[in-house]
Amino acid sequence: YGDVRGDGDPSGDDYFFNNAIEDYFRINGTENNKNSPSGLIPDTEDLNSNGIADEANSYFQYEIPLDTARIRNPLIVGGGYPSTWFQFRVPIREFTRKVGSPNFENVEFIRVFFRNVTDTIAIRIADFSLVGNQWQELRKEDTTFAVSVVSVEDNPEYTSPPGVIREQDRTRPDEKVLANEQSLALLLNGVPAGESRMAVRYYTVRPLDLFNYKTMKMFVHGDPNFKYFDQNNYDAEIFFRFGLDSLNFYEYRAPIHKGWDPLNDVVINFSDLTTIKQDRDSVNVLSPAKSVKGGPPGSTFRVRGNPSLTQVRYLAIGVTLTGVTVRPPPPVYGQVWVNELRLTSVDDSPGWAYRFDTQLKMADLGTVGFNYSKIDPHFHTLEQRFGSRQTGINWGLNTNVQLEKFFPSEWGGTSIPFSYSHTVNQVRPKYLPNSDVLVSEAAELARQRTLRRPGATQAEADAEAARVLFESESHRVTDTYAAPTFRLGLPSQAWYVRDTFNKLTFGFTYTKSTERSPAIIRRLAWQWNAKIAYALTLPPEYFFAPFKDLFDGIWLLDEYKNLKIYYAPTNFTWSVSATRSRDVSLQRAAGAQEIISRNFTASRQFGFGWKLTEGGLMNLSGDYGLNIESSLLDFELDAKKQQRRFSSILGDIFFHERFINFGQDTRYSQRNQFNSKPSIPNILNIKKYLDLSLSYGVDYSWQNTLTSGDLGKSAGFTNNINLTTNFKLKQLFDPLFDADASAGKTPAPRGRRPEPEKVPGSDSVQTTDTTSTEGETGFSRTMAQLKNLLKILIKVPFLDYDNINVTFTQTNGAQNSGVVGRPGFVNFWGRVPFFQDANPRYGPSRLYQLGLISEPHGKLVGFGARPHFPFFGWEVEPGIRAPRGTLVNTYRQTNRLAFRTNRSLWEGARLDLNWNIGWSYNRTQNLRTDSLGFPTITNTTTSGSIERSFLTFPDVLFLGIFKSSLKEVSKRYSELKANRDTTVSDEEKLGRAFEEGFEALPFMRKLFGKYYPRVNWSLRWDGLEKLSMFSGFVSRLSLDHAYTSSYSRQFINQPGGGGERTNGQRISYGFSPLVGLNFTFKELLKGNLGANLRYNTTTTFDLATSSRNLVQTLAQEISVTASYSRKGFEIPLFGLALNNDLDISASYSVTKNSRQTYDITKLDVNIEGTPLEGSTRTVIEPRIKYVLSLRVTASIYYRYTKITPDASGSRIPGSTTNEAGLDIHISIQ
Repeated sequence: YGDVRGDGDPSGDDYFFNNAIEDYFRINGTENNKNSPSGLIPDTEDLNSNGIADEANSYFQYEIPLDTARIRNPLIVGGGYPSTWFQFRVPIREFTRKVGSPNFENVEFIRVFFRNVTDTIAIRIADFSLVGNQWQELRKEDTTFAVSVVSVEDNPEYTSPPGVIREQDRTRPDEKVLANEQSLALLLNGVPAGESRMAVRYYTVRPLDLFNYKTMKMFVHGDPNFKYFDQNNYDAEIFFRFGLDSLNFYEYRAPIHKGWDPLNDVVINFSDLTTIKQDRDSVNVLSPAKSVKGGPPGSTFRVRGNPSLTQVRYLAIGVTLTGVTVRPPPPVYGQVWVNELRLTSVDDSPGWAYRFDTQLKMADLGTVGFNYSKIDPHFHTLEQRFGSRQTGINWGLNTNVQLEKFFPSEWGGTSIPFSYSHTVNQVRPKYLPNSDVLVSEAAELARQRTLRRPGATQAEADAEAARVLFESESHRVTDTYAAPTFRLGLPSQAWYVRDTFNKLTFGFTYTKSTERSPAIIRRLAWQWNAKIAYALTLPPEYFFAPFKDLFDGIWLLDEYKNLKIYYAPTNFTWSVSATRSRDVSLQRAAGAQEIISRNFTASRQFGFGWKLTEGGLMNLSGDYGLNIESSLLDFELDAKKQQRRFSSILGDIFFHERFINFGQDTRYSQRNQFNSKPSIPNILNIKKYLDLSLSYGVDYSWQNTLTSGDLGKSAGFTNNINLTTNFKLKQLFDPLFDADASAGKTPAPRGRRPEPEKVPGSDSVQTTDTTSTEGETGFSRTMAQLKNLLKILIKVPFLDYDNINVTFTQTNGAQNSGVVGRPGFVNFWGRVPFFQDANPRYGPSRLYQLGLISEPHGKLVGFGARPHFPFFGWEVEPGIRAPRGTLVNTYRQTNRLAFRTNRSLWEGARLDLNWNIGWSYNRTQNLRTDSLGFPTITNTTTSGSIERSFLTFPDVLFLGIFKSSLKEVSKRYSELKANRDTTVSDEEKLGRAFEEGFEALPFMRKLFGKYYPRVNWSLRWDGLEKLSMFSGFVSRLSLDHAYTSSYSRQFINQPGGGGERTNGQRISYGFSPLVGLNFTFKELLKGNLGANLRYNTTTTFDLATSSRNLVQTLAQEISVTASYSRKGFEIPLFGLALNNDLDISASYSVTKNSRQTYDITKLDVNIEGTPLEGSTRTVIEPRIKYVLSLRVTASIYYRYTKITPDASGSRIPGSTTNEAGLDIHISIQ
C-alpha cells in the first residue's frame, strides 16, 4: 500500500521482517540523514525516546477530508488551480475523537494514516508543521469572524504591500532562500452591518515599551468588494487599539479603501496622542474623536482610561462595518489584511552626564569630602539602549574626624573616629510617573485649567502648575552620624582598669532621612544602632603542674611529668547591641492614613576559649560561643496602642522587673567545640611515627516565631566528629633494612683466594690471614643477602609508603518542631550533671544541645552494658512537646572514612593511593501530641545511601582480562535469574548483578566483604626531560595520570519491616587524565615556550531499578594547549623606550559526549544499547596579547567551534561558529 516508487519500500525505512533470529535486524538506523539540519536522529519505534514501551492509549484524533473543492472543504486555505498542491489548516482544538486523557501541553508524537481509498492514488506531503498565531479572536465562538494568515507561498491571490520585499534567509549564505512574506488576515464570514469584529494580542510577561520611538506604522489591505465614496460614506473602517488593557488604550480609526491603497496606511505620531489624553473631561469613557493631523480623510484619534506608551500589554486590530452604502445593508463577506506593524523614528536625542569629587585632608586630624553628579534624561551607557527619562541630581558632603587627637598622649589606647555624611538625591522626571505625558505640558495644562475657572488668579494658576512639578519629583535627604568603633584608654596600668574598662569597645550610629515622591507625600525614617563589646586575652601562665616531681623518673609516666592543667580560659568576649528604628509615611492617595513601622531588637553575644591540659595524654582544648537575639517591640506601645516615650521604655528595660530586660527571645544559637591532640605513650619511639587528632563540634539553634505559643518554637543541632591519624610507615622501617657499608661490598668470585692488600704508602704487598674470621664473614654475607631479599620482597612493595593517613568524619543533625519552654540556657549551665535532670520549662536538655540525643526533651534510660560493640549503651525516652500539635522530627547522619598514602616509585615518580567509603541515614517522623503534650508517632520514613571507591575498567585492549563490563552484568543477571529463589525479586537480582558485574578483582569481595572500598590512584612523573629524546629541547617535562571510580546506592526502608528497597545505583569511572604531558621548552627567542597535552575520559552508568532504566553516559576529551611569552623587551617609539610584553597562546580541544539506554528486561540476552543523543564539539582558539605599557593592552583572538551530531543519534543539530575579536584596554587615571 502506498508504494509510489515501486521499490517495495513505501515507508522509505528499509523495514524488513523474517521469522528468524534477526527479525528486527534493520529496525534502527540513521537512514542516511547525516546532512539533516535537525541532527542525526535514528529511525526507531520508540517515538518519544523514553526507553520504555508505552502501552497506554492517550491521543486526539482528527479527520481531514481530501476533497480538493475549496467550497466544500473549509480546511483548504491555499493552493489549488493550476497547481495540485493544497494547503490544509486543521484547527488543533477541533478534534473528532478523544481517547484516554491527552493534553496539548505534552505532545510526544503524531501519526498520519489514510482510509476509505478505493483506488490507487499518489499523495505527497511537502511540509507538515505545527503553526500558531499570537493574534486571536476576541470571541472564539463567533462563526462569522476568524483570524488567519496569508502569504506569497501559500496563497496565490496574495500580493505584498508596495515597497515590501522578501527577506533573504541569512542562515544559509551559500543559497538564495527568500522568506515567506505574509500578512495577518481578518476573515469576515457574514458579519451583520453596523457591527465590529477584532483580533487581539496580549503581552502578559513583558510589556512593550514604545516610548523611545516617535511613530508607529502599519499597512492595511481592503477587500475588493469594499466601497468608499467620501469620508462620510463608505462600507468599512479599520481601528487599531493599543494600551494597558481593554479599559486603558489609544485608538486610531480610518475608512478602508480597496487594496494596498496608501490612504489605508496607519501612521500614528505619539506626540499627538499625549495631547489628546490631557485635554479631556473623563477617563472612564472613550474620548470624542479628534482628526489626525496630516492623516487620510476620516481618520481620528480617541483615548480611554490612562494608557501609557511605556506599558503596552494589549493590541487590538478590528473592522467596523458601517452599512451606509447599501440599503438595506446585507451581511458582509471579505478579508482585511494588515502587515508590517513597526516603530520608526527612534528618539536619538543626545544625553550627557558628569560627576566630580573633591577631598580636603586636614593633616592627621580628619578629612572633608564633597561630590556632585548629574545625569541627563537621555544619557545611557553602551550596554543600555535608551536613557532613564529623568534628570538625576546627587550630591553629598562627608567628614571624618579622629577625635582622639585632642586627648593627651597618656591616653594612648584611645580611639574615637567620628564621621558625618549628608546626601541629597533628587529625581526630576521628564514625563509624569507611569505616563507618557511631559511634565512641562501637564503643568501648563493645569495652569490653563485653573485660569479657566471663574475668579481664579494668575498666582493660583502658577501655584497649581508648581504643584504638578513638585509632586512629580522624588527628593531624599539622608544624614548619618557614626562612631562605629571607639574606645577610651585610661592612663592607668592597674589591672582593674587595664583589663576591664580599657578593654571595652563602644559603637553608635544614627541615621535620619526625609523623602517625598510621586507616590508618597512625606516620609520620615530614623534608625540608631548602639553596641558595647568586651574582649580579653589572658596570658598562658594560669596553670599548675602537679606531677612534675611525682612522675619524675617513673617509666611510662616520666614523659607526662610536665602536664599542665589550666584553670583560666584563654580568652573571653561578650557584647550587647541594640537596634531601634521608626518609619512614618503618608501615601499620596485620597483618604490615606499614616503608616507607621517600628522595630526594636537586641542581640547578646558571649564566648570564651579554653585549654584544659597540655603535655598530658589527651590535651583537651576548645571554645564556646553563644548568641541570643530578642525583640523589644512590646515596649514601644502602651495599653492603648500609643507610642511611649523613650525614657519610659528605658525604665522598663533597666532595673524594673529584672536587672536588664531584653524582651522576648526570638533566636538562640550556641557553638561548642572540643579538640584533642592525644600524646600516646612513647613505647618503642612510636610518637615519632604516629600522629593523632580528634575534634567534636556542635552547633545548636532555637527559634521562636512569637506566634502560636510553643507550637511556634523549634530547635535543632548539627554536630561534626573528626578523627585523623597519620602514620609514617617508611620512616619506621627504613632503619631496619639499612645495611652497613661492609655488608654492601660485592663478595669475591667463588673458588679464588683473596688478592693481597697493599700497605698504604709503600710498594710492598702485605698478606693478610683471613682464616680466623672466615666463618663470621660468611654469616655476615648471608644475613646481608637475606636482608636484601627481604627488602625486595617485603619492604619495597609493602613498607615504602611515606605516610598513611586515615580520616573518619561523621555529621549528625536533627530538627524538631513544637519544643516547649525557653531556649535552654538554664538547662545547659544551671543544672548539675548526673544529679539534676533537665527541666522542660527551660527548654531542650543539655544532651540535646551537645548533639548527643535527637529528642529535645528526651531522657536517658537503661544505661548499661550491651552484648555488642561498643559494649555499652542507653535508650532515650521522648519527653513532652507542644500540646495539640502536628509535629515533625527529622534526623540525618553522614559518615565518611578515607585512607590515603603515597610513595616514590623511582626518581621523579610519585604514586598516590586512596580508598574512600561513605554512608548516610535519614529519618523523618510525624507526631501528634495530646492535650498534655505527650507525643505519638504517626508515621516514620527512613532512607539512606552508601558510596565507596570502586575498581572497574572498560573492555578495551588488555583491560578486558578484568571482566568488568556490561557484558559481565548481563551474564551475572542471567545467572541470578536462573535461580528460582522467589524471596529475591528481579529488581534485587538486577541491582546485585549491576554491582558485581562491573567489579574488577571480585575475589576481594570474598576476602574483605562487599563494602570494602577499592583503590584509586594518581601518578606524577617529573624529570622526563633527562631522557635523551627530550634533553636537547625540553627544560622540564612531567607526566600525569589519575584514575577515579565510585559506586553509590540509594535506598529506602520499606514500612512494616519490609527491608531495604534500592531506588538507584550509579557506577562512575574515569581517567582524568589518562595521559597528561606538561612541557616547558628551552628558551626560544628570549621567551618562554610551553605546551600541555591531556586526554580525559569518564563513563557513568545510572540504574533506576524502580523505572527499570539503565543509562550510560560517556564523556571523552582531548586537549592541546601551547603558549609563548616574552616580557620586558623594548621598542623605541617617538624617542621613548617602552617595556613591552607579548603573550601568544593556542588551544585545540575535542570533546565527545554520548548517552545510551539499555533494555533491562532483555539485559540477560542483549546488551546492545539504544542511542539517546550524542555530539562532538571541536574548539580551536589562537590568541595574541600585547602589552604596550602599564596602561595600554591589546589582544586579538579567533575561535572556531564546530558541533557534529553523533552518527548514532543526536537531538542537537550540527553547527559551525567562527568568532574573532579585538580587545583594547586603555587605563585613564
